[in-house]
Amino acid sequence: MNIQSERSRFLSLISAPLTQPSAPAKETTVPCEAFVSPRGQYYVVALGARIDVANASTARYYVKHGVTIGQAIRATIKEIQCS
Repeated sequence: MNIQSERSRFLSLISAPLTQPSAPAKETTVPCEAFVSPRGQYYVVALGARIDVANASTARYYVKHGVTIGQAIRATIKEIQCS
């Protein structure tokens, strides 16, 4: 390759329009129910597995939007390993 062809290739690369990144794919969610333990710990139950959450606001968010499949599966595996 000569310098002229490298220069023209470089100029074509930097003058090409930038493309916008596509939005991430929305992850599938499953419904859940929120609870509060007698000691005040908030948690949601999805697919029969308990997922502890930080506060009431987080629990409400999960009830409204659902829990991702990944979160539900990890919680289910954790419960199986602990029993």
